[in-house]
Parts: sequence; C-alpha cells; structure tokens
Amino acid sequence: MTTLVARLSFRNLRICYQTIFVNACKTSLTATTIVIPCCFLGRCVSSVLFVFLLQSLLHAQAIVHPYLSPGAIATTQVLLSPNESSFESASLEWLLERTAKENGLNIWCDRRIARDTVVTIKQSDEARPMATIEQLLSAACDQVDAAILPLDGVIAVVPKSKRDILATVYWKLIASKKSNALAIAKSKLKPWAKGADASELLEQFRSVHLQSVSKIPEIEHDLWPAFDFRDATVASVSVCLLGGFDWCLVESDQGLVIEPLSEWEASLGQDILVEWLYEQKMIERTNEEDRKAWKLRWPESKGVRSVKPLGSRMTATAMAHYDFAKLLTPPRPKPAKNSTKVFSGTIKADLPRLLDWMSNQFQLEFYPLPLPAEYATKQIDLDVKEITMDELLSLVAKKASIEFKKSGKRVEVVFPDR
Repeated sequence: MTTLVARLSFRNLRICYQTIFVNACKTSLTATTIVIPCCFLGRCVSSVLFVFLLQSLLHAQAIVHPYLSPGAIATTQVLLSPNESSFESASLEWLLERTAKENGLNIWCDRRIARDTVVTIKQSDEARPMATIEQLLSAACDQVDAAILPLDGVIAVVPKSKRDILATVYWKLIASKKSNALAIAKSKLKPWAKGADASELLEQFRSVHLQSVSKIPEIEHDLWPAFDFRDATVASVSVCLLGGFDWCLVESDQGLVIEPLSEWEASLGQDILVEWLYEQKMIERTNEEDRKAWKLRWPESKGVRSVKPLGSRMTATAMAHYDFAKLLTPPRPKPAKNSTKVFSGTIKADLPRLLDWMSNQFQLEFYPLPLPAEYATKQIDLDVKEITMDELLSLVAKKASIEFKKSGKRVEVVFPDR
C-alpha cells in the first residue's frame, strides 16, 4: 500500500481523498455540509507525507559519532588540556587517581595492568614533551605496556595488545541502530567499595542494563578497587567491565550478546576498519596541514573520499577516527579561578580528611602525603563565613601548626619540626 501511495501524484491524491471525504459525507446522518477546497486537502496530504519522510530521515541520522557525542567530546577536552603536573616518579595508580580527581573524570584501569608500578615522568624530555594530559598518561602507560582508550564519559587504561580491538568493539556497539540507546543512556551502576566482587558487579550491571542477555559468562574470581562510573554511558561501562575478562558486548541476529573477545575478533578477520561520513562543515573546520599529518599517522587507513555535496567518507580504524575527531574538538572551557570561590560553614574533621575534602572542593594537589603520624590525628574545628580558598588554607595551617606553600594547583605541606 505504501508503494502505491508513493507513486501517486499529489493531484491524484487530492482527488482520491476528496472522493473519500465526499462519500463519507453522503452517508452521514447529519445535515451538516462541509466543503474543503481541493488544494487544501492536497496540502494536508503533502504535509503528512513530508513529516513522515522527515522523521524517517532524522531517525536514520540519530546515530552519533562515537567520539563526537557530548560525553566523548568532554572526555577528549580533558585529555587535550594543558598538563600542569610536575612530579617525576609515582605509582601508576596514584597518577590515575589524582588526574581523575583533578579533572572530575572517570579513569578505569584494566585488572591486568600493574597499578602499583612506579612510573617516571621527565618533564624536561624534549623528545616527548608532556604538554597535555593525554601525553602525560600515554607516557606513563607506555611503561607498563598499556595504552589509554578514550570512551564516552570514561578513559580506560587497557593492555596495548587489546586497545585497538576494544576500540572497534566500542565503535560498532555505538554506530548501530539497534544498540544506539546504549550509547545515550547513562549507567546507573552504583559506586562500590574496595574489594568488591567482580562477578557480583557484572551480574548487577547485566540485570540493570542488559536484561535481554540471559546471564553473564563465568569469569575468574577477582576483587576490584573502589570505583564510581559517573556520567559514563552503558556502552562505555560494558567495554570496561567485560574487556578485562576478554569478553565483549556485541550485536547478533538475536540481539545483544556477550561473546569471547577472541572469537569476535576472529570473525572480523582483517576487516577492522570502520566508516563514517563526515559532513562538509566538519571538514571545513580542519585545515589541510592537519589532515595531511593525520594521514601520515594512520597510513593503514583508506583516507578520505569526497562525497559531494554531503561531505567526506572516511574508512579507518576506530582509533584513527578518534584522532581525527580531536581536530574537531573545541578547547575545554576555562574553569573559574579557585581563589575567588567563597566558602561558608562549620568544619570538624581530622587533618587528612580535611585535606582530601579541600583537594576535591578546590581541585588542589597536596604533597607530600600521607601525613606524618603526629599530624594525621590533628583535629581541625573551624566556623567560617564567606572566605576564599586562600583564606581557608591560612586558617587550617594556623590551626594545624603547619605551613602551606601554594604554586598553582599544587600545595606543599611544610612541617616546622622537620
């Protein structure tokens, strides 16, 4: 029926609908006479068809680029932000936690990565300057044979050997009509404490978000460190939680299923390149030199093929698409100056807890930590009204008999007797 209607001209449609309407009026028991101009009926039909077709087109375009969704852009903006760290060595876990805390970002570390490994960062290394947070994290991950995998709302630190295939899983999971909802929905998985059972958490995740999946495959016993997936999408969380056990959430003829990562990778064969049509206005936001540099970085990609007037179709790896999306990502908005933030309230806490609170409240980094035993038990009791961060630091230092030396976001804790 739809095909027949589509082939009718608007003139024939007007006649058809007018005939139906007149016949309906003749059989009516009322004496009311309704006259509707033929041209008006035609316009109504035309409008209905136009709206129907427009909705279909909009639905077809509803899929968002995996690295250009609002959450993915926010994640990339953090990675491209200037690096203000100045330490030279620390455990990977400390670095990831501090970076996450300072930037309000989730950083998930794969269970196979040695978090306690001490990594060394040389700020004076001209061969590899640590100008951005992404460069800093990449340099640290290199030392434990790991790589960063940006997702929507979370950065995953995964084994180097798994990064590209997990990026492909993520891409295909999002760039699909069937599972597109997973790319939009935020995860409702509650934060857990250190030592949480991995199998129980995976089952909770399945019961909340993957009810069509009958059960979670058996996994080896593991206890996870504390974590909270704030504002991460369901698709991103699935890559993080399942990827560490070499499982993946993918689509099949039966719908969403959980498959072994190795089997799914084997089914792809050499076809790990994915495609996206970039609108012409997106291409125009990049310059030719950046596009040439991108091609040199990703020689295995099939490059950009012009599809006028729509734009350019790019066939490349998922990580190559991420690298291209960085060219389209606007700079991160500058945060308000912390020193102007006003605070009022009553403070009653020991010094370590108070420093941790101020670290989160004002995005500061206190060092060296942990505090010496004689200072770790000091109780701070203050009642303040409309004071700035610097004024609060001064009051806390006085109460604790210590000194704070602030340089940017870093605050050195100086103990007078040491």
